[in-house]
Amino acid sequence: MALIGAGGQGRSNLRQLFHLDDVQVTAVADPCTEWDLDRFYYKGKAGRLPVKAEIEKHYSEKTPHFRVADYEDFRVMLDKQKAIDAVLIATPDHLHAYVSLVAMRQGKHTYCEKPLTHNIREARLVAEVARQNGRGHADGQPGPLTRRHPSDCEWIWAGAIGAVREVHSWVPTKRWNPELTGLPQEKPPVPAGLNWDLWIGPREPRPWHPAYAPVTWRDFWAFGTGAFGDFGCHDMDAPCWALDLVAPESIEPSAPTRAIRRSSRTVASAITTSRQ
Repeated sequence: MALIGAGGQGRSNLRQLFHLDDVQVTAVADPCTEWDLDRFYYKGKAGRLPVKAEIEKHYSEKTPHFRVADYEDFRVMLDKQKAIDAVLIATPDHLHAYVSLVAMRQGKHTYCEKPLTHNIREARLVAEVARQNGRGHADGQPGPLTRRHPSDCEWIWAGAIGAVREVHSWVPTKRWNPELTGLPQEKPPVPAGLNWDLWIGPREPRPWHPAYAPVTWRDFWAFGTGAFGDFGCHDMDAPCWALDLVAPESIEPSAPTRAIRRSSRTVASAITTSRQ
């Protein structure tokens, strides 16, 4: 396997792969050599080189002098590392679809962090390419595997709380950059070791600013999908599963304040679903 996106979540996912005897991580790609994550819940160092070192340390316990290939550009990695069977994608949201499509079209199986894509159009395209190429494409949504979700569903299926006609799902969260009331205007120099153009990817170019990365990119619609994309798949999964809910008939969005993008990390995200 190869890891694409070696930030905090990529590093967390990587450590789970270490428990699998039939998986070996042989390459890593990230446009940043090193991220300092001490002020975030991930803590420690991430980025291409710290994660490369962690992979080599792990596998060297059984294979002395084990080496991992590291790349700034994941496309170069896929061109050169032909033996890769699958990739784990843990980039910011705005790159999920692009990286997935490139990898699948080169015959790779893909595991992509949630949300599967940045928008619905991208999701439909990813699904179509997966069908055409016959490649496995999994979404990083571990909720159904936890003990809580099956228990919730079993209670509802057993009628323990009676007929369910309405569900409220919420998460208490906030913006990463609460002091900002608009897009950053300052233009500080790009940090050493970061290829900002590659990090931006298919989005319209803009100057680097520390409000964007690491981690805090969710505050900006160009890169993230706000609290809904961050937590919706976790907190809304159980009711959708238990009640066999599919596409909604209507959606009404709201936010408590004007955000610095068109979708905010709201104080409370809620959805109400009714069944006939």
